[in-house]
Amino acid sequence: MHYRNFMFLIIAISLLGPFQDKALSQPKVLPIIRHDYKSSIPKFQSLYDYTDKVVQLTIERMGYKADFKIFTGNRSLRMLVNPEYFASYPWIKTPEREADFLYSRLPIHQFRSVTVVHKASALVEVKRARLHGKTTCDTKGSVIVQALNLPGSIYYSSTPETCIKMLKKQRIDFLFYPERMLSELDLEFKVVPDDIHLTIAGYFIVNRKFAGAKDLLDAFNKAYSELDKEGVLKVLARQYDGVHSTL
Repeated sequence: MHYRNFMFLIIAISLLGPFQDKALSQPKVLPIIRHDYKSSIPKFQSLYDYTDKVVQLTIERMGYKADFKIFTGNRSLRMLVNPEYFASYPWIKTPEREADFLYSRLPIHQFRSVTVVHKASALVEVKRARLHGKTTCDTKGSVIVQALNLPGSIYYSSTPETCIKMLKKQRIDFLFYPERMLSELDLEFKVVPDDIHLTIAGYFIVNRKFAGAKDLLDAFNKAYSELDKEGVLKVLARQYDGVHSTL
């Protein structure tokens, strides 16, 4: 190599070095898809806010910066085939989804649900074997109720609030509702016994087809476990009205 060209290369490398170091010191950005959820019910919104904060802190513990991309309903899952995105939350486990996605070892939120009916309803209990001809409600894009494989039918609404309005007008027969949030329901409703015992658990998921998917999820699991052992999740649960778990 000519001496002048060699010296130019040395100078260029020396000038580039500080920029390379600066770039490497910046946190990597991890695009994360989440649902477009907003609720006028304070404890529902607290649950959503809690989940966002948990994911943000977990991603930061992994050494990344979370870049949340917001989509509605099942579009979140469809967008995960896009190589620009790596993961999404919160999703319940179903056999169909587990074929395509890796799930976090632990749920990022979970809570018990109880069965609620209108106060004027003749239903005194909800038994799986007696639900033929009965209707309940779930939000669009959710498979929580569908995964129970209950007899009867499901009305799909745009928001949880719409489901509550449907029950208030007695256009549906019963509704699964988070036990922790019962204090925010109107006196027009009552809780009845059921044999379903629904617990809702939302997980962080990664598309199996992407290279490095298992490594990414392993890192998420490790970071999440560290936050749990350090008591960070319990502190957050108290800050967000204890919505993390009723288990």
